[in-house]
Amino acid sequence: GSQFAEGYPTKWGINSFFGRVNYGFKDKYLFEANIRTDGSSRFAKGHKWGVFPSFSAAWRISEEGFMKNLGFVDNLKLRASWGQTGNERIDAFMYLPQYNTSNVVMKMANPDVTWETVEQTNIGLDFGFLNNTIYGELDWYSKDTKDILLALGIPHFIGLDAPEQNAGVVRNSGVEAMVGFRKTF
Repeated sequence: GSQFAEGYPTKWGINSFFGRVNYGFKDKYLFEANIRTDGSSRFAKGHKWGVFPSFSAAWRISEEGFMKNLGFVDNLKLRASWGQTGNERIDAFMYLPQYNTSNVVMKMANPDVTWETVEQTNIGLDFGFLNNTIYGELDWYSKDTKDILLALGIPHFIGLDAPEQNAGVVRNSGVEAMVGFRKTF
């Protein structure tokens, strides 16, 4: 019988830098800002780096003076966040043409391929009543994935496979709720 082997070695690398700032005032107002910068060898020069910020804020309403007279409220916190993350988990070197073992180009190059970006917004409310006997969370979220890599069709007479392009968009949104009851006897 005949034998056939296929494969190729690949080396790639990523560099990341991360920064965070937290601020809290009187345990009532909470803020956080993050920034992440990633560079990947999977992309061509000019597209290697992605910058992904995120921000969050919370207001502990239950710590306000006007709430102290409401003895049944133990925890009431309003929070909001927005942030981006990046995805570079693609085949290495998509920005270069792909050849077969006979040195014939099989797939077109796309030097403009870059990071997929996930952007998420969240608004939530945490609560606890009656010595936290009744507690829970209510959240609204929206998650957009942008610049998803897709192989879009090209005319067959070109004779090559289409390169991936940052062309896809997906949106997920919804509401999540959790309510609990806890009582010790």
